[in-house]
Amino acid sequence: MTLYGVTVRWSLHAMPGDVAEQLRQHVSDIARAEPPPDPELYQVMWTMRLGGSFGATSVWTSATARAAFVERLRAQGSPVARILGHRADTVEEFEVVAVVPGATSSAESSTAPGELPSSQPRDR
Repeated sequence: MTLYGVTVRWSLHAMPGDVAEQLRQHVSDIARAEPPPDPELYQVMWTMRLGGSFGATSVWTSATARAAFVERLRAQGSPVARILGHRADTVEEFEVVAVVPGATSSAESSTAPGELPSSQPRDR
């Protein structure tokens, strides 16, 4: 199965000191949301470099779901854009070529390139 991703980044240059905590709280709120925001959303990883950038790399199980997300992001903005006061600086779509479990993943969750792990819980 092919996975479809998008990386979205916002600059944190010249942002006030409390922005990092606001972003952490926003991500925490999303992580606790039930049910997940999109049934085709496979995984999201949030990253932050203080004084540098804040970003999300999101992966979906269909190109259609990814396209709908990107369209909403471009049309409506996002909660992160409202926190930071500006739209995303980078929106980059990509195809996931392979998923390789790390050392902490069980051997049962190993997959061939492009396949979804069947026994691995879905991360959000």
